[in-house]
This record gives sequence, structure tokens and C-alpha cells, in this order.
Amino acid sequence: MKKEILKFIEDGINIKKTNEGYEVFTVKTQHFNIYSLNELTEERFNKAIKDLEERNEFERKLFHLAYNDTK
Repeated sequence: MKKEILKFIEDGINIKKTNEGYEVFTVKTQHFNIYSLNELTEERFNKAIKDLEERNEFERKLFHLAYNDTK
């Protein structure tokens, strides 16, 4: 295992085999999919974190729209 990914998995990691590859879960990334275990790189973890932040921001905006529409 490469040292640069330790910071992403220090709180734990779960890797589940799927028909398309693997589903990975960490606290910092939540769930993301990969085709090969060779994709577990610092860049891939950073992309998963960025994707999660973007999804969270999108969900906040949807919640704000839904909440404001009910007033």
C-alpha cells in the first residue's frame, strides 16, 4: 500500500467486490466505485472527496429550494 493514501483510510476502509469492479467506502469519501484496485491512488481519493463535496452542495441547494417553496 502506498503511503500517500494512508491519510484517506486512517479512519477505516471498506471495499466490496461488484460485477463492475469495486465499491469503496471511507468516512472522508463515502461511497465511490472503481474498476481496479490499482485506482486506489491519492488522485482518486481526492476526486471522490471533490465529488462528495459537489453532491453535498447540490443537495443543500435542492433543500433550500424545497424549503423556500413551502413558505
